[in-house]
Amino acid sequence: MKKTLLAAALLAGYTGTALAQNSVTLYGRITPAYVFESVKIDDNAASTTGFASGTYNEFSPKSGFVTGGGHFGLKGTEDIGNGTKIGFVYEMGSIDTQTGTGAGNTRLTYLSVSNDAWGTIHMGKDYTASSTLLSGISPVGTSYGIMSAEAAFGVFSVTAQNQIKYFSPSISGLTFGASYSFRGTGAAGVGEDSAGVIAPGDFGTSNQNRLMVAGLRYANGPLVIGGAYTQLNPNANGITTKKPKNWTIGATYDLKVAKLHAGYGQNIDGIVDQGSAVAALNGDSADAIPSNGTAGEFRTNQWLAGVSAPVGAAGKVFFSISQQRPGADLKDLKNDIGGDQTATMTNLGVAYQYSLSKRTSLNASYGYADNYGMVKGVSVNQVGIGLKHVF
Repeated sequence: MKKTLLAAALLAGYTGTALAQNSVTLYGRITPAYVFESVKIDDNAASTTGFASGTYNEFSPKSGFVTGGGHFGLKGTEDIGNGTKIGFVYEMGSIDTQTGTGAGNTRLTYLSVSNDAWGTIHMGKDYTASSTLLSGISPVGTSYGIMSAEAAFGVFSVTAQNQIKYFSPSISGLTFGASYSFRGTGAAGVGEDSAGVIAPGDFGTSNQNRLMVAGLRYANGPLVIGGAYTQLNPNANGITTKKPKNWTIGATYDLKVAKLHAGYGQNIDGIVDQGSAVAALNGDSADAIPSNGTAGEFRTNQWLAGVSAPVGAAGKVFFSISQQRPGADLKDLKNDIGGDQTATMTNLGVAYQYSLSKRTSLNASYGYADNYGMVKGVSVNQVGIGLKHVF
């Protein structure tokens, strides 16, 4: 149960107008987990990665593996009249429950303005519009390691700084969403010195990283369809002339006894995901952009399919399979022994969730990946178990 920390009715003294109640709520998620991983690298993958061939095993604590990570935050709303509400979110994460690290990282921080007649606007660091438009398309979202939708798609859970996001009201189940993030790097980022001051000659919108997302979501009865287009315009300082793009579409259909999930998408002129090109929007070094897939004729095609279904009164089971296929120049990359560096990645797995209470659940999963990360000759087995507690 969420805890209300503050509730107050304020008076505007010189107008005599009573303002609506403003409440602030503390919320969060704690997610300890333990994972066994076995990674096999064959001779071809050894030449590609630089690691010795063989099988590497590890059993370790990995907070958030089965539930998407721990965090805590504050949020509040104020009704200012005429159907308009002001809200805020300040969320810290991702927090490693087992080491206590990560609390200094701000995960979300934005102000919102909403009205039932014209929609909602968010301003600040937030998930991109694609994260909402595609929500639920994957049966496990971003949980359970290599089962995660992010392993193949990369656009289901992306945050961006300095963002403006808009969502329209639902019209017969149809919603439009868009987001725009600009000057994505923080202090000492692209075009800035160590104090965060823009260097001479680097002033200008085109010299800043920009991330644009737009799409539609339709929800009516048992059917949900979502689609999003994402484009990254890197800064114009000679890092790359490419503008990586991603389009993804997916759907779910609820049969009551089970829910069906499916999605398909492409990366064009680069790989758009949280761990590569888009990372530059969150303050990472711009030099990382070419090495992560935006400096060549890179293309991928990816798809997923899955099922989620209740089991008994408190259980739920999930199955997911996804593939990511390299295209264009990615298919032609060779390693030092003349072998192919890349191959189609296939990820599959099954997970189980048992609710111990309304706020606490036990989670377990098994996942397998072939050519993980599209690196030919790398296979991974993962077994995880953990608890999730929300407040």
